[in-house]
Amino acid sequence: MDACRKHDLKVGLYLSPWDRNHKDYGSPEYLTYYRNQLRELLTNYGEINEIWFDGANGGDGYYGGANEKRKIDREKYYDWPTTIALIKELQPGVKIFSDAGPDIRWVGNEHGYAGETFWSVIDSEKLVIGSDSKYLNTGDPEGNKWIIGQCDVSIRPGWFYHASEDSLVKTPVEVIAELEGPKTFDHVVLGETIEKGQRISRFHVEAENEDGTWVRITEGTTIGYKRILQVEPITSSRVKVVIEESTYPPLISEVGLYYSGNQ
Repeated sequence: MDACRKHDLKVGLYLSPWDRNHKDYGSPEYLTYYRNQLRELLTNYGEINEIWFDGANGGDGYYGGANEKRKIDREKYYDWPTTIALIKELQPGVKIFSDAGPDIRWVGNEHGYAGETFWSVIDSEKLVIGSDSKYLNTGDPEGNKWIIGQCDVSIRPGWFYHASEDSLVKTPVEVIAELEGPKTFDHVVLGETIEKGQRISRFHVEAENEDGTWVRITEGTTIGYKRILQVEPITSSRVKVVIEESTYPPLISEVGLYYSGNQ
């Protein structure tokens, strides 16, 4: 928490609803224990901006030392409405993430990509913790709630730390979304998250050549809500925006590449 605030980062927490070690998991007593954990996290550490729940709904574990499988009714056991009410009481401004929202929903995979067609609107009546991933990955234009999707992807082979995997951590290049093959473009469109203010004061854009070298194709000072930059036509599969100066931590909301067809 201290490290996040030192660098002006908002704080998000994850507390698995499935405890593979607790002796009471699967019983009503466990829900009391779980909510007490939430109360501790949401009252002892100041403002929390997001809390994250996954669809972990029971299975193999060492419950109080018993090596067994425990199943639950994923739609009823956790009694999420009561838990959500507690969370909002303790932290009114927090955003709750889960398969079912209510504020942010899982994007439906752990690869870091939303669907080719992706509606932020979705039918909340069809959502539970452990919802159909295909439905989450597309949304529903006829839905009744606006619940934006959040992409989650691990920089490691799995979600938990193992020293033997240290050499397998993804590099920065691997976690940056690449174009699907070389594309020709002559305009670059950039946008800032303007509701957080105009922050960027100097930047430049680079594109990768076929031989792997990077070339600067345009530069500028401010961006604001939208900045359209015309460049000489170039074909590339990777582009990067380099922020050189910013009054506060930069927040980019849009990076677009377009070809006018005037070549």
